[in-house]
Amino acid sequence: MFDVIYDPEAHRILDKVYDSGGIVAAECHCSSEYFPVLDRSQFAVWVDEWIVTSRDPASSILMAEELVKALTKRAAKRIS
Repeated sequence: MFDVIYDPEAHRILDKVYDSGGIVAAECHCSSEYFPVLDRSQFAVWVDEWIVTSRDPASSILMAEELVKALTKRAAKRIS
């Protein structure tokens, strides 16, 4: 594990994925550092069209389920 906030290469990769319409998934402290506008105190898992993130490792299963839903939804859009 490393601190994404201090890794310019990680930022470049995340930006490229996000800017190309990909889904960025981040758990725990990574999401609060890279996406500081999110108020994570109000949720265990936060999902929108491009970002799936969780508050802590205890939310890992819920986050994984939401990520699968987001990826499935994205795949369905590409097929249709």
